[in-house]
Amino acid sequence: MRKKGLFWLFLGLLTAGAMGAELPLLRGSEESLALRADIHSLNLLNGLELTPEQMQQVLALAKQAAQVREQARQALAAIEEAAQPAMLELRETLQRGGEIPPDLARRVHRAQLQRETILENLQTRLEQLAAQVVALLNENQLVLLDEYKPCLIPPKSRDQSRIGQPLDTSGGAARVLELIRRLPPGVYNQRREAIVQRLAQGLEHLLRRPVTEEERRQMLAALDEAYELAEADFVARREELIQRLKVYDLAERILAYNRQRRLNRIARFLLHPGVIPALEERLATQ
Repeated sequence: MRKKGLFWLFLGLLTAGAMGAELPLLRGSEESLALRADIHSLNLLNGLELTPEQMQQVLALAKQAAQVREQARQALAAIEEAAQPAMLELRETLQRGGEIPPDLARRVHRAQLQRETILENLQTRLEQLAAQVVALLNENQLVLLDEYKPCLIPPKSRDQSRIGQPLDTSGGAARVLELIRRLPPGVYNQRREAIVQRLAQGLEHLLRRPVTEEERRQMLAALDEAYELAEADFVARREELIQRLKVYDLAERILAYNRQRRLNRIARFLLHPGVIPALEERLATQ
């Protein structure tokens, strides 16, 4: 997630023209990328229907974000300028097929570390500003933000039945069990071990350790129990069964992912420089 966030920060700097001199192949597309980024941000801004008070506060935060980005651009430009002799020397060495001297490798690595540090600090600061935007939005607006798909032409309508429903996180675990309980007995008996295998694979990926055979056995026993219980007993013991299936481990990771995704979306769209003139113009006509 962190690496993906850094990618969008880097792309944002590119579209702002900060790195054009260093990346000539992207020069022709910079204007188009910047225009699309503006349109994506404006579509979301229009869909949120901010109140005048919200617009004022988002505008202030967007201006802070613009200052933070500008400081990062200047710092990156200084690093690129200072690192250029080492990079040219590295290219010449590689063209000759020669061995890279240790001192040259240290200089290149030092510059790369400085770049990564600047981008990580930039992301941290933008996430702090984005968290303030989250606090300004109501539940309806947060749902729209979570569901927003970047587009050039926004859809004419959206499913109004979804408005007011927050992004699902941990509640999915209970619904998974409820869906499993609806399976016909023959189907369940065929799939029960495959279901536990899928749960175990997801758990291993997120926890970065193998799931033991004993844990698999316990998960299968909990799944069988959840399937066989009467409805009233299942409702009473649902939380316990979810714990035994270790689904909460997954749910907590999903919750953290969704929070990070929301912050990234705000930083990318609502704190984009393109919203500043739009908000200023709208506030001027209030």
